[in-house]
This record gives sequence, C-alpha cells and structure tokens, in this order.
Amino acid sequence: YQSRRSESPFADCTNLKRLDFSSALYEIGAYTFAGCAKLEDVGDMSSLGVVPTYAFAACSKLASAFDLPCCTAIESSAFKLCECLPFDNGALQMPYLEYIGSKAFSGCSLLTALYIYGCTELDDNALWDSSVRELHVSGSGIVGSPGYASRWGAGADVTIYFDL
Repeated sequence: YQSRRSESPFADCTNLKRLDFSSALYEIGAYTFAGCAKLEDVGDMSSLGVVPTYAFAACSKLASAFDLPCCTAIESSAFKLCECLPFDNGALQMPYLEYIGSKAFSGCSLLTALYIYGCTELDDNALWDSSVRELHVSGSGIVGSPGYASRWGAGADVTIYFDL
C-alpha cells in the first residue's frame, strides 16, 4: 500500500471509525479511505458503481458486511489488506460486476467465494493472496487474463464453477 494523501482528504485518517453514507452514493475516488486502519463500518454502499483503486486499502479493521449489488468494477487493490472484510457467508455476489483489478482482494482472509456471473475480466493476480476457494462464473467464461486461476498463490485449492 502506498499512501496518496494528496488524492483524498480521508486517506491515512487514523481515527476514522465509522461512516454513514446515503444509499444514493454512486461514486468515491481512488485512495478515498486508504490507510484508515481503525475504520470498521462504512454503512450503506449498495448504490456504489465502482470501487476505485486503493479505495479501502489497508483498512485492516473494516468489518462492514455490506454488499455491492450495483457495482460494475472493483479496481486494483481496492480492498487490499482488508483481512476482516466479511461478505454474506464469506461470499460476494455481484450480478453486474464486469471487472476485477489486480490484487483487488489481496489479503481478504474472510472472503471465500465469488459469484460473478457478469464478470468477463480478471486482471492478473486479481485474487492473489486471498482466501477465495470457489469461483462461480457464467458459462461464457472470463477473458483477458491468461493464467488467472494459477495466480492465487502456491498450494491454493480453488474450484471454478462454470454455471449455465
């Protein structure tokens, strides 16, 4: 994680613990909450369209059980080092997600399954050092990232389901 304090007034805010967004929130900027090590709850982010680069990187205490039903992209390192980040029963279900960037979930030890039927592109290392062990994609598959399944890390036991 690389601090980019100039890009966000909240980056590296060490005392920020809770946010309460409007359910109409659609956009946040890159690095918005990066390095907010005490941030635990972000409230309702169900209308967020994109989780930008490093948006929540190194928010190690982030434990909001939020979902992102409107999200179309999770950019590079968006949730990197968010080891407490839970999703519903360890699964992330995002019906409109099309893209996952490099190391988007790196270090997310509570995320164990991805249901990404609309996703057509995973960057190299998109799930590197994550705990994802089930990947559910549509029958049309994923393009643009040769070898993505081998990039979880040494010894990873991953099952990929091509659901029709």
